[in-house]
Amino acid sequence: MTRHFQILISENMPSNLPANTLIINEFSKIQNLLGQEFETILFDARKGIHLEALAIAAGTLKMNGALIVLLSNWEKLHSQIDEDSLRWSGSLEAITTPRFIAYFKHCIHKYDFPVLYHQNDLKFDRTFQQLFVNHNATLDQQKTIEQILQKESELYFLTAKRGRGKSALAGLLANQLDTKIYLTAPNKSAVNILAEFSQKEIIFIAPDALFLALQNDPSFSENAWLFVDEAAMLPIAQLTAFSQHFKHILFTTTIHSYEGTGRGFELKFKQKINRTFSDFELIEPLRWSKDDALEAFIDELLLLNVEDDFKQTPYDKSKICQITERSQEEILSSLSQFYGLMTLAHYRTSPLDLRRLFDANSQRFFTAENEQDLLGAVWAL
Repeated sequence: MTRHFQILISENMPSNLPANTLIINEFSKIQNLLGQEFETILFDARKGIHLEALAIAAGTLKMNGALIVLLSNWEKLHSQIDEDSLRWSGSLEAITTPRFIAYFKHCIHKYDFPVLYHQNDLKFDRTFQQLFVNHNATLDQQKTIEQILQKESELYFLTAKRGRGKSALAGLLANQLDTKIYLTAPNKSAVNILAEFSQKEIIFIAPDALFLALQNDPSFSENAWLFVDEAAMLPIAQLTAFSQHFKHILFTTTIHSYEGTGRGFELKFKQKINRTFSDFELIEPLRWSKDDALEAFIDELLLLNVEDDFKQTPYDKSKICQITERSQEEILSSLSQFYGLMTLAHYRTSPLDLRRLFDANSQRFFTAENEQDLLGAVWAL
């Protein structure tokens, strides 16, 4: 079984959707969907493509589910006003986004996803496995839990792409800790996910509130573990404060997240702490198949792997470093290299930045290069 991705071209909402279809046409609270699962999702992109929301929607689609993107016109999409541009373009009015649309269509065709003009052509395979929560750890999860329980380090970093079972592991670990556990996260939905796998009471406290509590009463952290969910989304100052107070902390974060990159956070944060730590990574997907085309499509559309592929070259001051102003077209022609550097250097680089890079006006770019190697860059508005 595989997950299905379909483009439907229509001015109107289709009428033949399954009864339990999630319709996404409001994006302000889209992050609340993280951690949930849906069988059929209709993503209404007729007024614009909210890239983070599309990625989050894909991350909540069940195995064998169908994600349908509704667009009003395929042939003229490049000249259509995209209202999402009001978030990132710097313009007072919405603009067209021809460069991103060309890239979007390229990715659609590369993965051979269907573009349909009649709602009757939509395909829904309603074969789903019986819903249940498997409370048993996988071999990789159990191995990680056993190593953490040895408490040979003070801090533990657990990273993975979405759908690999990070939150499940945290819940299963909580069951085996005999101390008080606090959980902090940018989104309180993390509580629900951990609760599915843990029979132990886990006390949620918002990051700002936890930060203040530690300043006012340092003993607040005594004899307690702290779990930090999606740590890459929190300010370094808060993470540093947490690490100064709690004896043991489990940081979980999503590599190649839609909200910001996980590895950039690790590099920056780890350089600022003077604590012993251990790293763990979960590789195998649990919520969809290993060769899932939709995950590969989202990875490519959002350039989520470019930070891994970027060639980091040590700066050699004996060699000539050429600093050059580049046009937007030149930057886009070497997009993966430029964007790879930016996501490594700035851990909160997000899909909003990618949309801006493609189509916003009044941008200026400078690169610092040593022979053929990109050493640095300036991206200015």
